[in-house]
Amino acid sequence: MIEQDSIVFRIERETPISLERLTFGMMALGAEYERFVKSEHPKISPPEAELLVQRVTEKCIWIELIGAISPVLQGMDNIIIFSEFVKMLGVKLGALTAPEGRIEDTTTKELVNLTRMMETIVGDTQGEAEIIALNYNSETKEKTTQVRIVYKAKDSQLIIDNAEAQIREITGPESNVHNGVLMRLFQTNLGEAVADRSSGEKGIIESITDRPRRLIYASDLAGQRIKSAWAEEGQNPYELGFVVDVDVQMVDDKPRAYRIMDVHEIFPLDEDDD
Repeated sequence: MIEQDSIVFRIERETPISLERLTFGMMALGAEYERFVKSEHPKISPPEAELLVQRVTEKCIWIELIGAISPVLQGMDNIIIFSEFVKMLGVKLGALTAPEGRIEDTTTKELVNLTRMMETIVGDTQGEAEIIALNYNSETKEKTTQVRIVYKAKDSQLIIDNAEAQIREITGPESNVHNGVLMRLFQTNLGEAVADRSSGEKGIIESITDRPRRLIYASDLAGQRIKSAWAEEGQNPYELGFVVDVDVQMVDDKPRAYRIMDVHEIFPLDEDDD
């Protein structure tokens, strides 16, 4: 294993964490890193803006991530980008820890990702999350902390509450957002889910209309969660129910597409319960 600069996501809990919550917390961190790199370093190609798992340790959950980019890119060490990213996360999360805290110039996608990260420790009395930028010295073979942010479980609940409140403010009372509605799939697509693009899939939400409408995912996470559910061996996508938050896209006062903002629950549709 080649050692190099890295980002550590450490999760300390008294109680076990579900695999789903851990996975989506990790995916949220990766999505925010990719968004940050694309925004601040646009010359970096999308495949290079990924985080790769380098190491997972025992006892506490210690996940060490490395960048897909080369150790030196455009004259910058990875640690410079990693440190910038962790500092940015600290500012965003810090803003949400204030009473009625809000983030300036944010999006619902970013707020959902920050919520997913904090959900890895929320509800655990001893919960603690830490994100660290580690610099590797090839001469001494040692790693030193460059930037470190830590959040406790009590912080996480406030961050989630404020993020969810800001999402509601962004969507607005006059929007066509429907929370916690049941959707079933009408048409599926094996292609990768890409945020804010037509997915090639269609769904039916009978509480809105009984006609199938195109699906657009507000975040990669939402699309991946739906696709991972039915891509598993033995799962029929048309026999699953999805409880979602959806922004209904209207044309001529008629629903034409569903923008899936979040996926709360997935379960088999049992016809025997009719």
